[in-house]
Amino acid sequence: MTKKMPSAPPPNGNARLEQSELKKHLGYFLARARFIAFRAYEEHVGRSHDLRPVEFSLMVLLASNGQATLTQLSQALGVAQPNMTGVLRRLEGRGLLERARAEQDKRMQFITLSAAGTKLLRQARAATKDMDEGWLGQLTPAERAMLVELLEKVAFARPSMPADSPQA
Repeated sequence: MTKKMPSAPPPNGNARLEQSELKKHLGYFLARARFIAFRAYEEHVGRSHDLRPVEFSLMVLLASNGQATLTQLSQALGVAQPNMTGVLRRLEGRGLLERARAEQDKRMQFITLSAAGTKLLRQARAATKDMDEGWLGQLTPAERAMLVELLEKVAFARPSMPADSPQA
């Protein structure tokens, strides 16, 4: 049974929908931006380098810090430790990571990028430059800096979220 539409001007299936009410919701813009960002990531990095966003982020952290523990990576990326274990296993299985036990506490493992991981990250980082220009190219350098500053403020000011809740 087809529902009868309320009395209104004759329908035009090609007309743009009125969106002013929707545009009052910040979440709408965040969701749209997230969709665009993930689509761009998948096109430029994900498919060609077989890297998920969380894997790329993890590899950037390792390259920047030299080594890290599972706990450090989980906290930095907002990923629950059991989920992080799966991410590490996948990357390690591809030969992109290496683990080494700490000298003083054999229970602790330090994770580092392998030579293959470093090479893949270098290629993926080059692809992100083109990606960012493609979807942020209409912003001035000042607007990009402002966007980063505001997103960082929103991303790291989550008082209502438990610290260990999975994010990726």
